[in-house]
Amino acid sequence: MESRDHDRSYWRDTADVAAALTSIEGLADADLTVVGGGILGLTTALLAAEAGLRVVVLEARGLASGTTGGTTGKVTAQNETRLATLRSSIGADAARRYARANQRGIELFDRLTTDYGIACDAEQVPASLVALTDDTVGSLEQEAAAAREAGLEVEVGPAPDEVPFAGRPCLTVPDQRQMHAVRYCQGLAAAVLALGGAVHEHARVVDVVRERKGSRRWRVLTDRAEVRSDDVVLATRLPTHHDAKLLFGRSKPMSAVGVSARLDGPAPRGMYLFQEQRTWSIRSSRTPRTGEHLIAVGMSEPTAGSGALQGRTDQLADWVREHFAVTSVDHRWMAQDQMPSDGRPYVGPLPGEGLWTATGFGKWGLAFGTAAAEALVTRMQGGPDPFEGAFDTQRIEPPTGWKQILRANLRVGGLFVGDRLRALPGDPELAPGEGRLVRRGRTPVAVARTLDGELHTVSATCTHLGCLVRWNADEQTWDCGCHGSRFAPDGEVLEAPATSPLRPL
Repeated sequence: MESRDHDRSYWRDTADVAAALTSIEGLADADLTVVGGGILGLTTALLAAEAGLRVVVLEARGLASGTTGGTTGKVTAQNETRLATLRSSIGADAARRYARANQRGIELFDRLTTDYGIACDAEQVPASLVALTDDTVGSLEQEAAAAREAGLEVEVGPAPDEVPFAGRPCLTVPDQRQMHAVRYCQGLAAAVLALGGAVHEHARVVDVVRERKGSRRWRVLTDRAEVRSDDVVLATRLPTHHDAKLLFGRSKPMSAVGVSARLDGPAPRGMYLFQEQRTWSIRSSRTPRTGEHLIAVGMSEPTAGSGALQGRTDQLADWVREHFAVTSVDHRWMAQDQMPSDGRPYVGPLPGEGLWTATGFGKWGLAFGTAAAEALVTRMQGGPDPFEGAFDTQRIEPPTGWKQILRANLRVGGLFVGDRLRALPGDPELAPGEGRLVRRGRTPVAVARTLDGELHTVSATCTHLGCLVRWNADEQTWDCGCHGSRFAPDGEVLEAPATSPLRPL
């Protein structure tokens, strides 16, 4: 019988059991506080520790429990058709800088895994984009031209025999990397600890404030502790505090689903994207405990969109079965990331000296996020922006970007109003695993019955900016479609930018 575990990704389930990291209590002093224990936060912490800074990392849940732990584990400069899009909408220089940043991320990944002996199943493999329809052949050719102009080595030819779509037009960038995302983060954390830094799990940050008026230092507050430091990096999917740059309004949350499948025979050795009406991403992974799996991620749509994730994991599993000899589907999960308005991530300062962030990686944060960490550490030490402003948080978007911003914010406005109109009066009869929005008077209420039968009733108003949450039946969570916050049935915060739980009723 197939597993229906929607709570743990393949990477979290197959990671080695790491030493437990306790939550911080009391008062701590540091040069840098990093909020977030994914690849961006931990790479930033390690590079800062290498530079001699005293570092404290605060992770609200467990290491790589957010976006990083739901990826395909591809560290690559082959990002679908991103370079062609940047070249046509902004210019060849933007595409070239984006490609260079990803290449730098790969180089830095190689150095860190070597220098610190990080065992994360790192492999050097090609990354390929395969056009499955005649309509997508043109975009593949444009991407190949943009990639060559940006300085990448690119090969174009028929897809190889190892994939079911052999012979279709295929763009390949050789010598890319794939790895086990959670094991890599565990290795980064161990390296931070070895250099004298501190890494704390289950330490949710609830506020970031100045130490006192006119002070250069920050106070980073959890419910049980306080860290004081000169610099703070908000390395969550969206910055949780002081976002006067309105990065939540200049990007939108997108979710995809992932599955791991055992095959009757070996999985393809390379990393592949298959482009048709949707894009499907696959790669292989092998662990001593679970053997070989095919990892597939796809079915992207706005977070908490129509039907949320209902049925999307089934559709992805069906797609894998259609094209591969599947013996079992062992894991199902959701991945979420921020899509930037103009296709370029945001890396740099937030309002207030010493406050930094990086976001908007658009589902390609393993290589770029690694390079972004290096850029943040360089800038906080007074060095120049290695990206020369191309990805700065203070940049002005081109007209195409403003169109995307307008569309995203109109969508948020529609969700803010529309969900309130759809909430039904009265208390529903719910089967285990069901959730529904209802109204009690004028109050929108989120009611859910967990799979074990326990009923939870909480406020349906997201604690970030007041949109209403929607029930995600696949993952048994309340998700906010406006900015991507996620909550457990009892209201516990699972994913930022929200920092406070849904109010129990």
